[in-house]
Amino acid sequence: MAADFSGAEAVTLSVTGPGTSPMSEIDNVPVSAIHRELLWATPASAVRQLPSIRVQLTLKSAGAMGTLLGTYALEHSAAASSG
Repeated sequence: MAADFSGAEAVTLSVTGPGTSPMSEIDNVPVSAIHRELLWATPASAVRQLPSIRVQLTLKSAGAMGTLLGTYALEHSAAASSG
C-alpha cells in the first residue's frame, strides 16, 4: 500500500469486511518516510477460506490523532469448489 508516511513513525492497519465488520487491526507498524509502501500479507490458506467479499484496508498514523493516510480495497473472489 503506497502512502506518504512523512511525520509518522508507525501506523495502524485496519482490515474490515462487508458492512464494516472488523476482521483485524494491527497497531504500531513501524514505517519510514523514505520507503513509501507498506506490505500486508496473509497466508493463502486463510484467504482460501473466505467467501467472495470486498475487504477494506485503512492506514492511519498511530497515536491519539490517527490521521488517515490511505484507504484501499481488495475484491476477493472465492475459489470454485473442486468437488
